[in-house]
Amino acid sequence: MAFVGWLSEAGRSTISGVGRTSRFFLAKPHMTVHDLLMKMTIRSISSVNSWLRWSVLLLVSCLIGCFAISPNAQAVTPPPDGGYPGANTAEGDNALLSLTTGTFNTAIGAFALRNTTTAIFNTATGVNALLTNRTGSNNTATGAGALFNNTASDNSAHGHQTLFHNTTGDFNTANGFDALLDNTTGDDNTATGAAALLSNTTGVDNTSNGAGALFSNTTGDDNTAEGAFALVKNTTGGHNTSTGFHSLFNNTTGSNNTALGFGAGLNATTGSNNIYIGTGMAGVAGPEQRLLHRDQFWPNLCQRNPGCYKLEQ
Repeated sequence: MAFVGWLSEAGRSTISGVGRTSRFFLAKPHMTVHDLLMKMTIRSISSVNSWLRWSVLLLVSCLIGCFAISPNAQAVTPPPDGGYPGANTAEGDNALLSLTTGTFNTAIGAFALRNTTTAIFNTATGVNALLTNRTGSNNTATGAGALFNNTASDNSAHGHQTLFHNTTGDFNTANGFDALLDNTTGDDNTATGAAALLSNTTGVDNTSNGAGALFSNTTGDDNTAEGAFALVKNTTGGHNTSTGFHSLFNNTTGSNNTALGFGAGLNATTGSNNIYIGTGMAGVAGPEQRLLHRDQFWPNLCQRNPGCYKLEQ
């Protein structure tokens, strides 16, 4: 709808349109409708800007106040006192006492890593842990006396006096009280359980899981004992596999024997190349190249194996 507006001397405006005429008064003489709307818009924008300025000022004030009342929020109190150059950490009497150029070592406990000089990446937790170590690196010892005499690298000992006598043996893992206690130069042994592989000295590649497993092994290699006191009396026998409580319990020097089950191969002593399958398959001392089993497991096995002996019910 087209219209035309004009102002009277008294500030009165008349808008004429098709079919009707409207009259209204403006705030000031000679001010058009467009001018009034523009002025109202400018005032609204100014009010918004003013509100934003006050909001920003209030937010900044709050932030400053928060930091002012907690000046130490980004730091621990008291500050740590065990950090030393080269990313070394020491806590305890004489811990890391002899260190020279070694880096990234952690010693927690009296005399832990006491003699270490140039070694790197060792962790010793406990009194006398890794005490004798000088240049061996990448060792982890947790427990009093763990890896006490160690000079080698890449060993892991967890438990009281684990790998205590180890000197140059590498890549050994001992978990449990006195595990691999007497190991000196043997490599790649794994002992899990109290006194597991306790007597091992130079034997390599042995695995024992269970309390007392391979307890007496000294120089035997490549033996695997799974279960408490499995292969407990083995001394120099090698390549034996024993799975089950007391399996191959009395074996001393026999090699290449396999026993599966509770007490399997219990009576075997010096015989080699024997297989004992089943609970209670104790066998006898001395014979070699025999397969002993209970008939209910493989009823026709002995028909195909001349050296097979089955235990009758």
